[in-house]
Amino acid sequence: MLPRRIGEVRARQMLLLGRVLSGSEAADWQLIDQAVDPGELETAAETVIRRFAEAATVAVGLAKWLMASGQSASLDEALRHEAFAMELSSRSEDFREGMAAFTGKRPARFEGR
Repeated sequence: MLPRRIGEVRARQMLLLGRVLSGSEAADWQLIDQAVDPGELETAAETVIRRFAEAATVAVGLAKWLMASGQSASLDEALRHEAFAMELSSRSEDFREGMAAFTGKRPARFEGR
């Protein structure tokens, strides 16, 4: 799967020639989300953790499923998956909380339900 992700030439450099990437190269090649200086690592990690903790877990889980299944799905199958995901997420308590927060102009407080 690596050649699909970063291209055949880059994958060959890594797999056949043992090329080691720096953090910034890995970020440029989209192998990782971001590279940070060692002194900033804890703060950056806490930021990501907090954002996931505050997220609507049903929607996040469905989005992850859609991204993974969409890699190999036909357009028709991907659209069916999206419709299914929208139906599931719209029945969640987090969806109702998100709508209430939006209309109430306040931050949402998702609980993963």
